[in-house]
Amino acid sequence: MIGETRRRRAKSKDALFDNGPQSEVENDEGADALPALSAQDASSYILGMSAELRRLAEASGFRFLAYLLEMVFQEAFRLSGESGTAGSGGRISKKLSSGPHSAS
Repeated sequence: MIGETRRRRAKSKDALFDNGPQSEVENDEGADALPALSAQDASSYILGMSAELRRLAEASGFRFLAYLLEMVFQEAFRLSGESGTAGSGGRISKKLSSGPHSAS
C-alpha cells in the first residue's frame, strides 16, 4: 500500500517534469498584452512593486523570498538610476541604504 502510493507520487512528479516547469508567463495563459513602457517607467514600476512584495514577505516570515525580492529591488533601483529616475517616491530600501553598495 505504501509502495503503491509512492509509485503514484513518483509518476505524477515525472509527468510534471516531462513537459518542464512552465509558468503562466511562458505559456501566455491568462496574460493580457502589456502596455508599451519606457525603460524608466518599467524600472520604476518594478522598484515600487518589489518593495511592497518584500515588505509583505518579511511580514509573513518568508525570509528567503524577502531576500530575493530585495535583490529585485536593488537591481530595479540600479536600472532606474541608469535611466535617470530617482526611484519610487524617493523611497530606498533599508538594506540598500545601509549596505556596502549604497546609492548615496
